[in-house]
Amino acid sequence: MKINIKKFDYVFSVGFFIMHSSSAFEELIFYKNYILLICYLYFFIRIIYSILHRKKINYDLILIFIIIFCFVSTFWSFDSSTTIVQSIYLFAQSIVVIFIANVFNWKDVFKLLLVSGLIITVCSYGVVYLYPEIGISHTVGQYGLWKGVFTHKNNLGNVMVFYVMLNYFIIYNSNKLASKIIMFFIICLQINLILKSGSTTALVLLMFITVLFIFLVILKCLKNLYLRISIISCSISFLILGIFILLNNIDNIMDFLGKDLTFSGRVSIWKTGIDLIKNRWLLGYGYKGTFTENSYFYNEFIKNITIPVNSLHSGYLEILSYIGVIGSIFVVSAIIVYIKYSIKMFNLNFYPIIFISFLLLNNLIESAFLGSGNGLLWSFFVYTLIYMKNTLNSFELQKEDYQ
Repeated sequence: MKINIKKFDYVFSVGFFIMHSSSAFEELIFYKNYILLICYLYFFIRIIYSILHRKKINYDLILIFIIIFCFVSTFWSFDSSTTIVQSIYLFAQSIVVIFIANVFNWKDVFKLLLVSGLIITVCSYGVVYLYPEIGISHTVGQYGLWKGVFTHKNNLGNVMVFYVMLNYFIIYNSNKLASKIIMFFIICLQINLILKSGSTTALVLLMFITVLFIFLVILKCLKNLYLRISIISCSISFLILGIFILLNNIDNIMDFLGKDLTFSGRVSIWKTGIDLIKNRWLLGYGYKGTFTENSYFYNEFIKNITIPVNSLHSGYLEILSYIGVIGSIFVVSAIIVYIKYSIKMFNLNFYPIIFISFLLLNNLIESAFLGSGNGLLWSFFVYTLIYMKNTLNSFELQKEDYQ
């Protein structure tokens, strides 16, 4: 019976991660929300079953505070109905991920995500070649660029970067040559999708996580502390030098990438968003209460921005617009705790460092945090935070027993 339940957990977890991979399958599966609802019902039955049988479910208090504050923001939200619904959704999503973190070890979760990413990859190729009217963009300025099973090319690019990043780590930990060859083939397929999407952001993120991954592998191989410190110091120096070179040649670089210094109109979006955030900087406009029809924020925003947008294209500005400075303190605290855990975990598992680096960089120009249009990243943030806390706690208990 337990084996059957475990198999069901696997299947529903894969479905959960696929459905939360940004806008995946929104144009292809009319009943996507119903599939998500079935996944949630299953997991809540499992959670209730576990509670009734007094099985311990570990969580992190700072995550609870973030969710509670999102709920509380309903009281000052300009669209209270949207805020309360989205807060319930954030709570449900986070609780399911916390349960998954308590049921599966990290190797199992990586396998689940490998399958999820592979399904999305294969389906994206299938849609592009079988249904090009859906899989290939036909809008002005994006004509011919691939979007696969997603609604936008950037969604395809960013989600593929996440799965490539995940697969780098799987291939690194694999001991079988056949597995490494298969994983390399999958990575090549996903990188090709990134290139075909034409997403500059995704391409930059891909190069960043590739270099970071190689750097951390080399660093992990070095056992001498002083040698590690020397390598890190040199790398920081080169990074600072690279930033100066980048800033001095920004015009040439943007021309080469076919972009301008407005970052595809993002600068004007950020400026308008900052001006509106200043009006309610302390508490924000309520969780998800900004880009909703007839909300104060949206009505003021479209007075200055004529192009159709549904986000601030910055995870940091979006959090400030949702829950203000007070709510952002909880989010920053969670990130600090995450970084603290990931440093302690480095010798055992350095993937959390790669993920948080990817997440922080991605949110500079994309809204990809706190369930903002890409539940996959918030889900994985919650998972890795719980995973690291559980692992470190088990180490502490082992030390106490040894002593």
